[in-house]
Amino acid sequence: TVETSQNVTAPVVETPQQQQLKAYVTARRDLSKGTNKLNACNSAQRAYNYGKLAGTNASVYIDSGMLVARCLTSVPAYSSRFSNPKGQANKILQNLASNYNHAGAKRMLKQGQ
Repeated sequence: TVETSQNVTAPVVETPQQQQLKAYVTARRDLSKGTNKLNACNSAQRAYNYGKLAGTNASVYIDSGMLVARCLTSVPAYSSRFSNPKGQANKILQNLASNYNHAGAKRMLKQGQ
């Protein structure tokens, strides 16, 4: 007889929505603690980018967009990679304010973020 092993582990494939949520949770946790700010901003950007795909969570997209805007205006290690970080932040906030009627985005725009 031939013995076969059934202990083969297949990799777990996460959906874009799961990846989006994981990136957002990491970003929010690290930014609120004030630790790993650059990594947190990169995670926020990843979550925001996932939100542009079909089938992902709109509220996570909105919230991660708010984090990215905050990163662009208050985390120099992140914002220095962009030629016009304040303009990028305004573009994101404008999108959230007009397409999602997001009060926080409107408030940040009024405050000149």
